Amino acid sequence: MNLDVYNMSLDVYNMSLDVYNMNLDVYNMSLDVYNMYLDVYNMSLDVYNMSLDVYNMNLDVYNMSLDVYNMNLDVYNMSLDVYNMSLDVYNMNLDVYNMSLDVYNMSLDVYNMNLDVYNMSLDVYNMYLDVYNMNLDVYNMSLDVYNMSLDVYNMNLDAYYMSLDAYYICPNSVVIKLFPTYSHLHPIAAPKACFLGKIS
Repeated sequence: MNLDVYNMSLDVYNMSLDVYNMNLDVYNMSLDVYNMYLDVYNMSLDVYNMSLDVYNMNLDVYNMSLDVYNMNLDVYNMSLDVYNMSLDVYNMNLDVYNMSLDVYNMSLDVYNMNLDVYNMSLDVYNMYLDVYNMNLDVYNMSLDVYNMSLDVYNMNLDAYYMSLDAYYICPNSVVIKLFPTYSHLHPIAAPKACFLGKIS
């Protein structure tokens, strides 16, 4: 039985090693998710910089529009030409508007990517909970093995005392009669005293 308990202890140890390796895998997966989040963050910074560039372009267009307005005031006779230039500016504004829409769509894509990363993080968290529950199960199994070992120890102890009883067997009546001062002793010690002091 002790050999079986030893083998069961080895199995529990191997299971603990497997759980440790699983925890390492989960840790590496968490690092990958973290790196993906850093990549998304860098992409968000790029989008932000592009938005700043678009803003500066809009400021340039605004300043150009002011120049066109001043030219219209100064040159009334060239109004047709200025009108054509205004059409060009309008087309440029449309281009800027389309670029702004593209940036908006890119921001939506980044938002969706962040949602995906969040969902992946939740999955990793759930996996960690599963590993935690597995570790609890292994811990409970180890406690069961420990209790079984205690039971075996107690059984061996009982067998030891039974062997002593068989070796030093002596009726209590003889103990009380021959050695009354020993009658209050441990049930093992009293028969032993009887055996050692019995008159043949």
